[in-house]
Amino acid sequence: MLTPIRRGRAPFAALKELSDHRIARAFRRMAAAVLLGVFAAIEPAAAQERAAAITLDEALRQFRTRGFDLLLANASIASAEGDVTAASAIANPLLSLSRGSTSTYDPTQCAGCSSVSISAAVTDQFAISDALSGKHRLRVRVARAALEAAKHSRADAERTLGFTVKQQVLGAELAKQALTFAHEAQRITTETLDLVTKRYTAGAVSEADVARAEVQKLEADQAVDVAEQSLAQAKAALAFLLGYDDVPPGFDVADDLLGVTP
Repeated sequence: MLTPIRRGRAPFAALKELSDHRIARAFRRMAAAVLLGVFAAIEPAAAQERAAAITLDEALRQFRTRGFDLLLANASIASAEGDVTAASAIANPLLSLSRGSTSTYDPTQCAGCSSVSISAAVTDQFAISDALSGKHRLRVRVARAALEAAKHSRADAERTLGFTVKQQVLGAELAKQALTFAHEAQRITTETLDLVTKRYTAGAVSEADVARAEVQKLEADQAVDVAEQSLAQAKAALAFLLGYDDVPPGFDVADDLLGVTP
């Protein structure tokens, strides 16, 4: 849709306003297209990462990428590296100039006198004394030692928490298999209860047999609830170690450690 040209305005100004309007509209369309493209590229990748069952290697990769403790350790290393840079720096020389005048002195009383005073000063800000006394060298050594300590602390955190991640992945896989076994036991007890109920109707068993089958069915149902709770707790603990705020939808573990084939 073209913008109408108002009367009383110069044609060139109106054409310039129309051109600016078209350019702005084109830029808005381009920005919207770029944003849609970015979101379209990010969302499927994030959904695929959430939907795929996590193996041990993938869990360790995510832990090294966004594990909260490792992020803190990396921040400590970056801070220590900054301290080394600051300790290695040498203070620049400081030059100061000042100029002043006085109204209580008459420079005409003597030849070559002046009421204006000029002063200059240069200082090394203790750079030479720090170098001669060894203070600069000691600061650098202390900063480098702190950097090495931060790196060792990060390596120790990765080693310790990496082992915890491995334990948690194995625990989640065991909880998953325990849930599968509980569902199988629940199916068997349900079929057994149906069979016993039919035999009781036919007069082949007593009420005690039916009650025993019902108890076994209820115990199997309770075992399923416990197994589901254990699996949920294992997934939540693993997601926390991997840096998630909450358990993502479709978050699951693979069966690569146990070697279970469906």
